[in-house]
Amino acid sequence: MRPEKTDFEGLVERILARSPIQFERVQPIDERQIELTERWILPALPHLEAEFLEIRAEVDEELRGHLVDHPDQALRGDPSLYPKGYCLAITRTALRRFLARGQEGTPSEALRAVLAFGEQGGHVGRIWGILRDRYFQNALQLGSHYFDVANDTVDVAKPKIEHMPMAESGFRNVTSLEEFVRTAESYWNCRLFPNLHFPRLAISSPLLQLGSQDGRLRILRLGGSIQWFNWSSDFTFAERGLRDGIARRAVLPDELFERIESFKRRRGLPRLPREGFDAARLDELCVEARMRYRNGADGERKYGRAVASSVSVVIGQDPGEST
Repeated sequence: MRPEKTDFEGLVERILARSPIQFERVQPIDERQIELTERWILPALPHLEAEFLEIRAEVDEELRGHLVDHPDQALRGDPSLYPKGYCLAITRTALRRFLARGQEGTPSEALRAVLAFGEQGGHVGRIWGILRDRYFQNALQLGSHYFDVANDTVDVAKPKIEHMPMAESGFRNVTSLEEFVRTAESYWNCRLFPNLHFPRLAISSPLLQLGSQDGRLRILRLGGSIQWFNWSSDFTFAERGLRDGIARRAVLPDELFERIESFKRRRGLPRLPREGFDAARLDELCVEARMRYRNGADGERKYGRAVASSVSVVIGQDPGEST
């Protein structure tokens, strides 16, 4: 039996538009989640896997064709790299396609199980985090179960679908700037430095990124879920990472410092010593940020402003280049 449209749309909205504090993060797994997963999800796993494999074939054809027609939107301008590196696009599109099938006709057995599971309070949603201490990955949380519909986006030789109990998956939320940096440097093949040179941006954009392929230095923009975690932690996420950089005197190499100096001179920005701003200035920046974005009745609106303040700026490849 097809669910009433209003009920179905309400559930889809809850799944696709989770509150920012839940967005992309694994939700707590308690006895109730385990019980609901065993009742609804585990018996439906063969149907879920089969249906998502069908959907992956559709998504792959659609995305691959789009990238061929628009190579400027492909990673490194090369559509042939697909699906490597497209875990977000695949996961997001596949989840929406799966849920949309319930609006197009009679829900499948797999979708009926997910709907019943969600209606009773089971956690259903897209998650992003660190997988097996090696790389960042997008996947789905179905209660106490990990369900990856883009398992081949790091190694294209792997199966497209992988699923297992969350406790066995090696998947976890990012909880500190330090572990974010450790994973990003390895997975993205880049170098990251604490942003101690652009104080007005440091609390929302606390890292500088040096790309290994293009050689460009950037102010790195944090993603939505990381920025929420930063904001909801009262900015201690960024503060601890920056304070650690100050404590260990994370001085930029001469060549990178010269790029920043050139960038600032052309824009009339205040110059700082080679080691960047100090702990006293960081204290001031944190106080300013907390006063400006303190949580309240309009917390999500203020969070939106905090996200908007996180920027990505290309400083350049050499002292004479910047954008």
